[in-house]
Amino acid sequence: MLKGSTLRYVAAIFTSPVKSLALNQPQSVAVGYSGIMEDRRFHLVDAEGRLLTQRQHGKLVQVQSQYNAVVETLTLSFPGDEHVDGPTELGDPVITVIWGRRVSGREVNGPWNDALSNFCGSTVRLVKTDSPGESFDEYPVSILSQASLEYLGARVNDRMTFEGRR
Repeated sequence: MLKGSTLRYVAAIFTSPVKSLALNQPQSVAVGYSGIMEDRRFHLVDAEGRLLTQRQHGKLVQVQSQYNAVVETLTLSFPGDEHVDGPTELGDPVITVIWGRRVSGREVNGPWNDALSNFCGSTVRLVKTDSPGESFDEYPVSILSQASLEYLGARVNDRMTFEGRR
């Protein structure tokens, strides 16, 4: 952007088909009332059915996910060139509490649970929400300006650099 210009633009869009896995940077997305249809369409739960995020397993950020909503297929790519993919066949109903909200979904049958459990070293189950846009923390879409990031940096005397991806 030219200095002094009032032109505003979207510098980057980040999504992830599976909440808490690595972010993707698509060229374009369709944003609706419930957010970006393919964003966080799935989430993870532990053996007790509680939401599992990077807060508990930071290395989840190393797992890439790709979801094709047209043919309902999911691919997870793990470090070391391991990947699992296939159709997202739905199993038993699941209710997950996500930041105080009860989110309904279905466990996804297939190779993902074993692969994620092996990667994390504990039981992990993959859940697909019944409705798009339900696996968010606060709002279905978050917008953050570069000016806000710079303001945060100034508040800590530029001792930290803030990224807009999370």
